[in-house]
Amino acid sequence: MKISPINNINISMTQNRSNVHSDNNVSMRNNKQIEFLPNNYYSPISFCSKQRTRVYSSQYPELFEHPGDFQLAKIDGIPCPACGKKMMTRQKFEEFKQRLDETNPNQYLYLLGEYQDYMRPIEASVYQELLALSSTAETTDIRELLVTLRQTKLPQLQSIQRRKLIQMKKIARTLPSEERAALSMKLTELGKQIKRKNEEAPFRRKKMLQEIKNVKISNPYKYEKLQNLAKAFPTSKDTNSAWIIKYSGKNKHNQDWESKDIAERMLYSSVPNIDHIIPYGTERGHDDISNYLSMHSGCNCIKGSKPFVQWYNEMPDVRNKSLNAYFDRAEELISQGAIKDDKYEKYVAYATETIRDVTKGQVSLRPMIDELSTFDNATFEIDDKNIDIAVDQ
Repeated sequence: MKISPINNINISMTQNRSNVHSDNNVSMRNNKQIEFLPNNYYSPISFCSKQRTRVYSSQYPELFEHPGDFQLAKIDGIPCPACGKKMMTRQKFEEFKQRLDETNPNQYLYLLGEYQDYMRPIEASVYQELLALSSTAETTDIRELLVTLRQTKLPQLQSIQRRKLIQMKKIARTLPSEERAALSMKLTELGKQIKRKNEEAPFRRKKMLQEIKNVKISNPYKYEKLQNLAKAFPTSKDTNSAWIIKYSGKNKHNQDWESKDIAERMLYSSVPNIDHIIPYGTERGHDDISNYLSMHSGCNCIKGSKPFVQWYNEMPDVRNKSLNAYFDRAEELISQGAIKDDKYEKYVAYATETIRDVTKGQVSLRPMIDELSTFDNATFEIDDKNIDIAVDQ
């Protein structure tokens, strides 16, 4: 008898292992997109209102790992499961910052070139534009180059922002009079910020979300639609033009971003943190390695608390490729002994099984199938927490 401490999966009491990954499931993972599951698939945990510190929990104590100790976040060069670009350890980032202190500002652009493999797609695209512009400009100073790019990027960003704002105003016109007046006032203020070219009072999506939240909207459907439109506004985490406008403008202290700070920001989001496959704060969002992915902090910020299926469906081709690259590399490192902790031996199987479970079998990644292929003739008996695997002799 072999115990597999993975999240409970929705299979029958005595299902043959060969049927779990049937031909239908294999073909399903090749589809462009998987079925969209509702956001409330997992009910939220009720927390005590007096509890201010996070309580770490694990559904499987033998697999518990504090997020800050997750070993795969401490190994340099692992592909990000969101974008596929290499992740940079905190130690590597500190080494880069030290080199930055010792480098002339006119050489920052070339120093960044040594680390461009770590850049997320947004920062990498900005870097290539800076590099191309520097070949014809009189300066190689990063801030001056960004200010030059701002002239063409700002109209692009404003155009996107105005389109989103118009959509929100159309919803506002359908609200009751008091709600319509309150929301219209907020949207008018946002429109003025956009028109002022983000210079006097920079447009901030986070602030906009809070202001919309403060307007009491009685219709939950329309409120959710407004929130989704607000969340779709471009930010420096996911849009090239927004990145350039942000760092060519003012910081939160209303001062110009300095070239050194901008150079740091080119790699700041490449340092990994821990993503919960099933979001923390939901009933099954536990702290154990079966629920962990190491991910660029910038990519994880974009993912936020979205259900895995929603996040996957945003870019299914990219997600499938990058997730497989991440797990392939993790499996290689673990097999080579790069991680000494025994509980990581089956990490790839555990984590990919969680993904298959949370997507109801519609995402099946290669490493999991390879890892569990020895159980082709197994049957499953489910109890509250564990799955007993009895292999037919």
